[in-house]
Amino acid sequence: MHGQKGGVIQSTDLFRYVQTGVDENGKVQGVFAPTGNLPTFFDEFAAKGHQVSRDVFMQGAVPLDLNGEPDLKAVEQLQKEQEGQSNIPPAPLPPAPPKI
Repeated sequence: MHGQKGGVIQSTDLFRYVQTGVDENGKVQGVFAPTGNLPTFFDEFAAKGHQVSRDVFMQGAVPLDLNGEPDLKAVEQLQKEQEGQSNIPPAPLPPAPPKI
């Protein structure tokens, strides 16, 4: 939570569940990935001696499209850019939504 606007609580996701598929039993598969947003208290937290790397909130961040859903094209591009640059595997590419 970072405030209120018109009586409505305002918040920004720090992590998001990204569905990567469905297993043979119909169970949803996925991962929690950072959104790339830092918590509003990040600097204050560090000033009080709680050292947390920015990478926790930035590395493998899943960009969102205008509807707030994972931007599949941007995720794919990030994965291509990250190949060979890190020992940490890139976030898995979520499946494309079904076409209606």
